[in-house]
Amino acid sequence: MARIRSIHPGLFTDEAFMTASAHARLLIIGIWTEAWDDGVFEWKPLTLKARIFPVDAVNVADLLAELAGLGFVQQFDAGKPYGAIRNFQKYQRPKKPNSSGALPDSLREYVGSVPNQSGTDGENPPQMEDGGGREGGKGNEDTGKPASSSAGLPEIDLEEAERRCTEAAGSDRLGDFAPIREIILSGGIDLDEVLVAIRARPAAKGAVSSWKFYGKVLRDKIAERTTATPSFGPPKVFIARDSPEWDDRCRAAKHSPSLTTQHAETRAEGWYFPTPQPPSIEKAA
Repeated sequence: MARIRSIHPGLFTDEAFMTASAHARLLIIGIWTEAWDDGVFEWKPLTLKARIFPVDAVNVADLLAELAGLGFVQQFDAGKPYGAIRNFQKYQRPKKPNSSGALPDSLREYVGSVPNQSGTDGENPPQMEDGGGREGGKGNEDTGKPASSSAGLPEIDLEEAERRCTEAAGSDRLGDFAPIREIILSGGIDLDEVLVAIRARPAAKGAVSSWKFYGKVLRDKIAERTTATPSFGPPKVFIARDSPEWDDRCRAAKHSPSLTTQHAETRAEGWYFPTPQPPSIEKAA
């Protein structure tokens, strides 16, 4: 039975997706609704034609071959023809997943199978199609908790952070997210700054192929901030124009929001504002 699925915004700027034909792009989204929750679907071109293209004169067998050539799906045999969808489990996370029972171990990484991160009850965090997530019901407070970068810092939803970073990069083909995850957890830079740095060099343009590239950019940014010693005046911090704190910083510094400069490293538009200083404590005479 077909079910509701989540569409990741980064899909539309994925290079392979952009090079696919219009019907092939629609087919991959349609296949998501026909697949089991483990990312497997029955390789039945006529059935898929009837369910996804009931009024279109298209050859689904040719479209499946096109998607396979672009790396979106991979055909395999488990007594009958099946297909596996690349990175399906990475972005489709229903609370109570079903299974085809046909997925071979050799394709688990291909479909984006990830270890359970929700605790010991065996349930995944609620997803939009389950009535959960940010706009749905409240989840169990004892499971699926976000990670904390370090003591005293806000908790971080790593799954949401990866989703937003992937969207900013415009590609879901950058491999293991670990380099960025470690930097976020270190607390040396916040997620908004990470997103600004990634957007300044979108992977969709073809120049970036791994999260390791962004990891180096972010480490350099942290090192630059740590070692910088201004020659005069109070220390300053760069605030990007699309940062949530931009308006508050402008008001506090009586700075015109229309006046910006470009960060030398990230090329982001923003301004260098004075770093808030703790109130001085006068020594008793």
